Amino acid sequence: MALGSSPARAAEAPPLAPAWTVVLPFGGPQLAEGRRTRGLVFGGLQLAGASLTVTALVQMRSLAVAGEIDAELRWRMTSAGAMAFTTGCWFGSTLEASRYRQIQQEQLMAAGQAWFRVSSGT
Repeated sequence: MALGSSPARAAEAPPLAPAWTVVLPFGGPQLAEGRRTRGLVFGGLQLAGASLTVTALVQMRSLAVAGEIDAELRWRMTSAGAMAFTTGCWFGSTLEASRYRQIQQEQLMAAGQAWFRVSSGT
């Protein structure tokens, strides 16, 4: 009875995604939490960076075989930049998901404490 009448009903609390999903690449943490827009943005950025990295690696190999050292070095720098960008986006996604999870846990704890106060009559 107290649970149903308290402001901290279980139906209001969003379900927590498993903790291991926080480290998934390509917007996985946000998608696991049900936040599609952020998941697609992080996933798209990481996919674009990974695609550029793979393209650079293929170009580097073909230019190195052809003996085009200067062009190969430009693609090597592009590869390093794209990899740094992709890694930064993955790190940002992980930090954002971790912070979102922390906020969810704090809300769940506050809801549990509110329920306890209502159920104990204090």
